[in-house]
Amino acid sequence: MAEFQYPRQIIETAREQFLVFGFSKVTTDEIAAGLGISKKTLYKHFSSKVQLLESVMQLTMDEIKIGATEILEDQTLEFVPKLEKLLFFLGTRIRKLIRQPLLEDLRKKAPQVWQQVEDFREQMIKSKFTSLVEEGMKNGAFRRDLKKDVFILIYLNAIQQIINPESLSELPYTPNDIFQEIVKTLFTGILNESAKKQFMEIS
Repeated sequence: MAEFQYPRQIIETAREQFLVFGFSKVTTDEIAAGLGISKKTLYKHFSSKVQLLESVMQLTMDEIKIGATEILEDQTLEFVPKLEKLLFFLGTRIRKLIRQPLLEDLRKKAPQVWQQVEDFREQMIKSKFTSLVEEGMKNGAFRRDLKKDVFILIYLNAIQQIINPESLSELPYTPNDIFQEIVKTLFTGILNESAKKQFMEIS
């Protein structure tokens, strides 16, 4: 049997339970039981359930940042395939992360963690996404009259609405459906005709 890896396995087990049931409905007893350890052992690594939640979200944000960076820095990909790969990656992450119970708990029960997620989203869009837009403008995939700052602001606010539980509850679609529709609407509007055709063929 493989050696138990503290605290990574605790974080991953907690993440699985938080995503399915939400933060408030999962107890540290249940997390410990799922790992086959005592609650005392769990508390040796995490002083509270909120600290464990912070670690869960930090691990998730780190994974997103690393994955997005690897795609953006991949010199073997042409721009449109790179765009499609990045958006697919982000879409799958959003589908896993955005679950109603967890979102509601983050906002109501752990506002400081929610703010960390909000700050991360804004930072990622302003840095990683901006570099993608600049690359698209440089190689001519985007329309020449594109106003970069305006487009990024629109995208930033669109993504904010996706992770707003109240907005989601008003629509009969999944978060991933909404994300894909936003992507299709925004990017088909700024890609030149050649890039747009290629994007629609592979997306």
